[in-house]
Amino acid sequence: MRDKNKTSNFKKLKDLREQEKQAHNQQVQDKVSKISEDPIGNQTRYIDSKKLRWYDYLIALAISSCIIGFSFIIGIFVYKSTEKSEWIVTAFALLSLLAFLFTNWIKNKKVAKFYNDTRRRYQTTLSEEEGYLRRISKIILLVCLVLSITSVIIAITLWV
Repeated sequence: MRDKNKTSNFKKLKDLREQEKQAHNQQVQDKVSKISEDPIGNQTRYIDSKKLRWYDYLIALAISSCIIGFSFIIGIFVYKSTEKSEWIVTAFALLSLLAFLFTNWIKNKKVAKFYNDTRRRYQTTLSEEEGYLRRISKIILLVCLVLSITSVIIAITLWV
């Protein structure tokens, strides 16, 4: 008698897990269908929000030039040598690369939370907020690129 009760409990648990899995799949499908209700409008708003504008390039250059100037000021006044400014620029480039990775991690977490499924974390939600996060990510990556190029140029000029 105990064995029959035990198997029926296992069967109930199995049925309950199946129902939860089906409810989860239905919830994800509802969210996906909600996104695809107006696909052209959502896609247009998403592409428009993630596109870099002319002032985004100016922002990246301004941030890069401020960091480069700051590194020269630190190199001259703190370390009494301009040779140390190369290391400071490289450190800021690595920090901006870490910031880029962190913003992408945040974006992936938000997408996984939106779909309630970690396997879909690399898909887009076509929301404007995700577009803005991608735009900020691109600006940070541009800053990293400019700082890396500047670091290489400083290194070459100091070695020669």
